[in-house]
This record gives sequence, C-alpha cells and structure tokens, in this order.
Amino acid sequence: GSTLGGGSVYMLEMIPRLEAAKVGYILYAPPAVRDQFVRAGMDPERFRAVSVPLASKRYVGYLSLVATENLLLPLMLAADKVDLLWNITVHAPFLPGIPVPQVVGVQGLPQLYFPGSSRAYHLHFRYFAPLILKRATRIIAGSCAIRQELMTYYGIDESRIDVIYNGINHDLFRPGPYVDDGIGEEREVVGPYILHVSNCGMVKNVERLLLAFADARSAFDCRLVLVGCKRQDARNRLQQCVVSLGIASRVTILAEVPRHKLPKLYGRALFFAFPSLYEGMGLSLLEAMACGCPVLTSSVPGIVEAVREDAVLVDPLDLDSISAGIERLVRSEELRHSLSERAVARAREFDWRQTCEKTVRVFHDGCRAAN
Repeated sequence: GSTLGGGSVYMLEMIPRLEAAKVGYILYAPPAVRDQFVRAGMDPERFRAVSVPLASKRYVGYLSLVATENLLLPLMLAADKVDLLWNITVHAPFLPGIPVPQVVGVQGLPQLYFPGSSRAYHLHFRYFAPLILKRATRIIAGSCAIRQELMTYYGIDESRIDVIYNGINHDLFRPGPYVDDGIGEEREVVGPYILHVSNCGMVKNVERLLLAFADARSAFDCRLVLVGCKRQDARNRLQQCVVSLGIASRVTILAEVPRHKLPKLYGRALFFAFPSLYEGMGLSLLEAMACGCPVLTSSVPGIVEAVREDAVLVDPLDLDSISAGIERLVRSEELRHSLSERAVARAREFDWRQTCEKTVRVFHDGCRAAN
C-alpha cells in the first residue's frame, strides 16, 4: 500500500503474528480501514465494520465517534462474546458497563502539548482520556518516555503500565546496497539527497527543517525529499515555504510512496532528517536505521530512547542547531559511515516477534486480573 500511518503499520505487522501465535481476534474498524487490511491479505471474516456517522464534521463527528465507542461497540462485544478489548490508541469506551476487560495502547501523547488543528482531540486527551485510562485493566506504553508521561500527567500507577517497544520488519527494512536509478516513477529522486518521512504535520517541524536546509551552505548541491505529505493543505503550506526560501529546485515533495519502496529511499539517502518536536518513539526513525541510513533527529525523550547516541541529535526549536547538524552530516562521509553501522546494530534490537509475544502476555494478564 501507500505511505502508511504508524497505527496502520502497527496493526499490519501485529495481526499476522497474532494469528501465528494462535490468538483469535475480531477487528472492529471503519469500512475503509477494513478494505485496506483485506487488500494486505487479512481474512475479511475477522472484521466487523463500525461506521461513525458524520465523521467528517469536526466536533459533531468527534461526538459521533464517542457515542459509537460507548454505545454501539459494547453491544457488539457482547454479541461476539469476546474475552478482551484491545484498543491500540487512547480511543475506547469509558462509560460503565463494558462487558470485557480492556487493554489500551499508547504510542504517544502529542495532543497534550500541540493541540494543532483538532481542538476536539486536544479536549479528548484532557478530559476523556483520563476516564479511558482509569478503566483500562492494563496499559501498553510504546516507550519509557510515554510511561513517564502517563504517570506524570494522568497519575497512572506504574504497576499498571507495560512498556513494549514497536518492532521493525527486518525482511523489508535492511541494509542495501541500493542502486541510484530513481524510485519507481519518481525519477527526480536521484543524486545526493536528504530524506524526511512523515505526515508533515505541525509536530514534525518540517518548516524549521526547510529553513535549516536553506541555511546550510554545504547542502547546496543536495536535494531534500519530503515523503508522506498526503494532505493537500499541508503540501500547499510547504510549497509556499519552499518558494519563499528560494529552494524550490532543491526540494521534492511526494504525497505517497509504496511502503515496499521506502527501504530504497532510506538506503540511498545521505541521511534521514527528523527534527520532530515530539515523538513517543518514532517508527520511521527505526526503519531508517535498519536500512543503514544515518539519522539527524531531535533530542526529545522518546527519540533519544530510540536512537540513544547512534544519531546526530539537535535541538528541534533551534534553527542553528538543526542547520549545524545538517552541515556536519553533509561534510563528513566518515561520520555518516560510522552512524550507518551503529544504526543497523541498534535497529536489530527491535523485533515485531518480541513485540507480539510481550503483548500476548499482557492480554493474558488482563484476562486474569478481570477474573
């Protein structure tokens, strides 16, 4: 499929491993999500379509989602006689009367710091998320940094939180060599380039990356490639920034790249630039590292936990810091080679099989605790 969000990647990697572990499941999801997973080879009989009326109507859509989760979903759980509800995000039933124990996954809490364009979701994490987390039998945090946030901001007892890192698909994301012949139809992605992969939302700090790239004199002969910017308004915003900086000829913005072609982009890049303002862990960082791609990224807790000292760390709020990091990596082939080797070694520590095994143990713990 196309460039996928973290939640979709998580489920596409976990579901086959749950099946291999003989864990029975039913996936409750909107029809569009169901179709995406069926195209990826999932059994359509495992799905229950959960439509959210008025989903595109901002506050009305959000309230419709809350009603669906708290009124319709419990009825479906009872009818299907499930043993446990696993919510991969902090969107779950929170009213009394849920017929099964719940495990809630938390991959990050950026809404606490950056409300962005969705005021409804900011309010959700301030008022409804505490109720969801309180009712959860177990909570899975994607990093120790997230566990600390849960304890600090929501007062969750540490004994209720299990830290389970995401994995890496090492069959797909592995070191090259990769031939410099363009990526599919995107023949403009050739020569030396710096890569960024994200949804290009405000938290990803792409505008500041563009400013730093424009300031970095040693990067004058390099291209900056931005992948995953699907929203037209975001692409327009970034295009305006690129034009105003006078670097339009050196920046390529790709809305989507098929997931199976991402390793080639990572493997051929000079380095991966990811100065995000917040990450719970950063799956794209780990996938880049698994391909042997040197990384420039932010010195924020979740990211530091992921990359340790095996990347060039910068202050994401300091333009000079980001620009200096770009200069270091562009100028020093020796540094890039060293970081590439260290990145591959670090990435080997993340494996989806281990993620699945630890998650299944949490499911068993949740069922036992409810009995």
